[in-house]
Amino acid sequence: MHGTYRGTPAFGPLTGRPVTVLGVSQFLIQDGRIVKEVRVYDEISLRAQIDAGREEGPQVEANIY
Repeated sequence: MHGTYRGTPAFGPLTGRPVTVLGVSQFLIQDGRIVKEVRVYDEISLRAQIDAGREEGPQVEANIY
């Protein structure tokens, strides 16, 4: 998925720069209906892209969570 880091600032101040998110969704289907969905995406890569796009340069923190 490709997008722009703007909107809700979930990972620090907004940059307005493009980001790419790599992930996968897995669905459990029973009797023809979706009963469960599990999503996994590469949050570390997303955070690194956002941080690298900051005008003041990357911010290094010990804990990414």
